[in-house]
Amino acid sequence: MTALQLKPFSWRSASEAGYAALNRFRNEMRKEWYPDDPPVPLDEEVSRLRNTPAFIAVHAWSAWRDGEMIALAHVDVPHLEENQHLAEF
Repeated sequence: MTALQLKPFSWRSASEAGYAALNRFRNEMRKEWYPDDPPVPLDEEVSRLRNTPAFIAVHAWSAWRDGEMIALAHVDVPHLEENQHLAEF
């Protein structure tokens, strides 16, 4: 087993391979969270991520082992007039 690698993940402009790895990882997680729901297709996931509104700053990090994403963390910070203290993770 190779060492764990932590990397920033570019939510809006990842590589195709990065988006594919994210989609596989999130679909595996969704199996546990929503066992009756079908997997989200790659193109739908990529479209949603690329179209995150510009007023939301997304800071994301991924953990990789043996070429596969095994964890993801992100903090979304909406830049709005109200609730300037707000962050979602």
